[in-house]
This record gives sequence, C-alpha cells and structure tokens, in this order.
Amino acid sequence: MYEFIAKIILFGSTCGMAIILFRKIPVLAELPEKPEQPLSIKNSFFDLEEKIKVSFIKSLSFEKLLQKLLLRFKFLALKTDKLTSKWIASLRSRSIKKRNNLTDGYWEKIKKERSTKKEKKIIVK
Repeated sequence: MYEFIAKIILFGSTCGMAIILFRKIPVLAELPEKPEQPLSIKNSFFDLEEKIKVSFIKSLSFEKLLQKLLLRFKFLALKTDKLTSKWIASLRSRSIKKRNNLTDGYWEKIKKERSTKKEKKIIVK
C-alpha cells in the first residue's frame, strides 16, 4: 500500500518537473549567453527608481522614513518597558503574598507542633 502511494507521488512529481522543464526551455534558449552589464545593488536600485516613476517615491525622503522608523521603534520600546514593569510588579506582589502566608501564624504552628510532640513523648513514656 505504502509503496503504491510512493510510486504515485514519484510519478506525479516527475511529470510535473517534465512539464515545467518543457515550458521553460524556449525561454532559456532566448537568453543571451553573457549579460551585458554585471548586476550590482547600486545599479539595479537606480534602474528600478528610474523605471518606476511614481510620485510618492519622488516625494519620499530618507529623513522622514528614518524619523518614522525611529518613532515606531521608540513606541515599541515603551510598550515592552510597560509590559516588563507590569510583570515585575506582579512577581513582587506574588512574592509578598507568599512571604505573608508563611509568616502568618508560622511561629504559632511551630509552637503547636512542638507542644504536640512533647505531649506525645510524655504519653508514650
């Protein structure tokens, strides 16, 4: 059963690769053997900017973009600071509650345990 399913998947994937290959052979044949100009990041960016002549890209300045980015980063930092201060406060309140629960009647419990142990020793003797 598993072998049959594996054979179906193998056959389907090879057929899919063959279809893709036969579709792309004409496109690959039309490509030049050597590119005219080596691609670099600066050249491709300037070419892209020249090709896309949209008004908002022209009016977009680096300083405004940087200012917005820094403001968002500041906002995120303030949010995380507020969240961590809430966590610290809740941890402190939990530790105080635990400490108070331990100290409330702690010595009385110990005195009662000692007295019951003494009474048991006396009764056993």
